[in-house]
Amino acid sequence: MQTIRVFFEKKDIARYLSHLDLMRCFTRAVKRTRSDVWYTEGFNPHLYLMFPAPLSLGYESTYEVVDLRMGEEEDLASFILRLNEGLPLGIKALKAAPAKVSYKDVAYSRWSIALRAADIREVILKYIDQEQILVRRKNKKGVERKEDIKTNIRFVSVEYTGSGILLNCELTSSPAIGLNPSLFLEGLRVFSPETIFEVENITRTALLDARGELFE
Repeated sequence: MQTIRVFFEKKDIARYLSHLDLMRCFTRAVKRTRSDVWYTEGFNPHLYLMFPAPLSLGYESTYEVVDLRMGEEEDLASFILRLNEGLPLGIKALKAAPAKVSYKDVAYSRWSIALRAADIREVILKYIDQEQILVRRKNKKGVERKEDIKTNIRFVSVEYTGSGILLNCELTSSPAIGLNPSLFLEGLRVFSPETIFEVENITRTALLDARGELFE
């Protein structure tokens, strides 16, 4: 048995597919490849698909990953061609390779965030320069509490493009302490209520391990 890692993009209209819908899309597409794929055992067997860091609804991505298991070795280039034939508009498999590390090694996501705003670079720099960045966040039980997200921010760069702001940042993406870009932006609104901006696009451009290296 071989675990392979499929790298794909999720863009345009596909940004509105929920994670459950995405799993259904891949399940159908993988079945249509007629490859020797592995199913879980037990009363209700299903295709093994593991998404290390599921993408939130409304976000785009040029670097998504899904793991699946093959019963025998396969020509992965041919598999990708057949897989794309069954995937919907906006989702495109880019390549596949044997998984090098565990899916649990994902630690950060790299994001590109386009804002429609005046030159608010100084405000953003002051925001991320705080000793604490407190936001309100609900836990799994629905209880709201204040949380410091400062330690969940690995890197931020700010660029004024002439028509808006481009933020490039690296935020935690592990299951236990993942930081959603929308929560990062909500913290900015709380920090500076008078600062006006609109979110044009949020795109994940990479998954990284704990050392900040590309997750492959």
